[in-house]
Amino acid sequence: MPDPRKLTDNYLWLEEISSEKSLNWVEEQNGESLSILESDSRYNSLYSDLIKIFEDPDKIPSGTFRGGFVYNFWRDATHVQGLWRRTTLSEYKKDKPNWETLLDFDTLSKAENKTLVYKGVECLTPDYNRCMIRISNGGTDAAELREFDVSTKTFVSESPFFVPEAKSRSEWVDKDTLLVGSNWGPGSLTDSGYPRLVRLWKRGESLEKSPIIFAGDEKDVSVGAWKPESEDVRHIILYRALDFYNYEFNLFDPKSGKISKIDLPSHIDIDTIFKGQIVLRNKKDWSPSSPYKLSEDFVKAMPSKLIPAGSLFSMELNSLIDSKKEITIQSVWTPSERSSLDSLQETKSRLVLNISNNVKSEIYYADFTNNKWSTKSTTAPQNGSIRIFGSNPQSELMFLSFENFLTPETLYLLDTKSEKMTPVKKQKTLFNSDDLVLHQKMATSADGEQIPFFAVHKKGIKRDGSNPTLIYGYGGFETSLTPWYSGSTGKSWLEKGGVYVIANIRGGGEFGPKWHQAALKMNRQTAFNDFHAVAEELIKMKVTSPKKIGISGGSNGGLLVGAAFTQRPELYEAVVCSVPLLDMLRYHKLLAGASWMAEYGNPDDKKMAQYLYGYSPYHNISKEKKYPEVFFMTSTKDDRVHPGHARKMVAKMKDQGHKVFYFENTEGGHAGAANLKQSAKRLTLQYIYLYKKLMDD
Repeated sequence: MPDPRKLTDNYLWLEEISSEKSLNWVEEQNGESLSILESDSRYNSLYSDLIKIFEDPDKIPSGTFRGGFVYNFWRDATHVQGLWRRTTLSEYKKDKPNWETLLDFDTLSKAENKTLVYKGVECLTPDYNRCMIRISNGGTDAAELREFDVSTKTFVSESPFFVPEAKSRSEWVDKDTLLVGSNWGPGSLTDSGYPRLVRLWKRGESLEKSPIIFAGDEKDVSVGAWKPESEDVRHIILYRALDFYNYEFNLFDPKSGKISKIDLPSHIDIDTIFKGQIVLRNKKDWSPSSPYKLSEDFVKAMPSKLIPAGSLFSMELNSLIDSKKEITIQSVWTPSERSSLDSLQETKSRLVLNISNNVKSEIYYADFTNNKWSTKSTTAPQNGSIRIFGSNPQSELMFLSFENFLTPETLYLLDTKSEKMTPVKKQKTLFNSDDLVLHQKMATSADGEQIPFFAVHKKGIKRDGSNPTLIYGYGGFETSLTPWYSGSTGKSWLEKGGVYVIANIRGGGEFGPKWHQAALKMNRQTAFNDFHAVAEELIKMKVTSPKKIGISGGSNGGLLVGAAFTQRPELYEAVVCSVPLLDMLRYHKLLAGASWMAEYGNPDDKKMAQYLYGYSPYHNISKEKKYPEVFFMTSTKDDRVHPGHARKMVAKMKDQGHKVFYFENTEGGHAGAANLKQSAKRLTLQYIYLYKKLMDD
């Protein structure tokens, strides 16, 4: 086999994102596909249905507690780019709250003649009046950081903190001091395009001349600073992301300028600092040695003295800071074979854990009293997905929401001290689910592993292989797919008789780090085998047949479906491949690609390159094979996964004589859309394509 690293690529010119030649090509491809899809008689009515769902004025305004207010970012038909706003809790509980607008992104976009997209905010505790707002031009990950005064509802004009457009990181030290990582030219970024340096920036000083207090290596993914909201300012954490899953942590004292390294294995991550305990999670099994020791309670539970991967545990922070001889490790929560910690929220009195048990959510409280942890389950909605969010370490309150494929979201206000859970808002029904049923089933993969999947469809469907079926998957980066209520899927697919399937394949995080690591690097084929197994199980169940199966995935999921249709073209009739990775020999050279080498491997290594070449969709397209007519979608503004992946794949397939559909949105970033109207258009195009391939005779 020739060295894959030395192969000639005839389509490199399409990696030139904004060249006239590339954009002319994009315009031509868009024109060909849109002329077919937008002229379909169903297009306008479907778009109308979807835009009503996206712009529904009665959808739940998801909130975050900050300083006595509930903050929310909102988009609807009138506010296309959105409003950043807030209200009091008493108002928020009302059906029609009275909102105070802080920043109108439509007005701002018009004033600056740009499509400005809200990308999040970091506010200074404890009053949250000064915030650094991330504002992107067109939806890119790169954004400006602008200082905003909430009390006056204006951008700070006198000696403001302002960071030009880049993939920057910032953290407040105090009102007049920031820790900032950004693009300051050669040497300031990692190979992945993220900050390599952290500067201590005082108000009124030049950012570029501010002292560098921390630096990583160019091979790192990124470097940054993080300050737990509940802790004294002394405890600012400086981190190096050595790769996507391994970290080095340091404690920075801004008063003394001292930086102390936290001596832990790199696979251990920090969740929070709570009541003097630094709360940690491990991605690999760990048997601690001196100076660490397990508490007596921990040893009783784990006589092997091994902390299983995916566990939550803690150490006394002062022991780390003061370098004491012995550091005691206490257990907070330990996973089982089919459970994992999905997320953690911190309130004033306790931690709240969202546990996934066989891909269904459970809620636990973790309390630290008398120098010991106690963890207990709590009553919460069952048989679906729970999201915990909006907490504040200065408050006992937080939000909890529940939903599944057939149950609209209900939002609860949770008082973690009293454990009272009060429903405050409920999403209205967006599609007819009266005649629908939800199943969780298992498929047997090539190596015998049982792969769970969810299937939603109408009751009493014929088991004759005739049902149009859409399988969605991801399978990477320890990301879990849990049941969610989707008005767009329900209205566009389920109501029309389609079967919708979510495949919980390996590579995801459904069952913790080991489920994820089973599909890393040279085990990547495992994820693809799992996906094929789900399709084959549906065929075996006579739910569907190859001519009725469509598959969909985006980003890493785009790689998944790209590998699926190139490996098993006879198994799939339709493929929606969104913002995908497809050229696995060059992915690390494009935009943020270098940051994913811990997931996929290094293509510069000959052995790894040969493995990647074996499944890389771009390199496995053959003129002699017959493929489904794939629909590729990407964005010119995607500065995470390079649009060149999709562009080159389309050009190569068309030159080989294969028919494809292609749509490249000129805005939208990695999300593929910069506002709700663009999101509705993208999904309308997707479903019209699926109707043509799977539902039309």
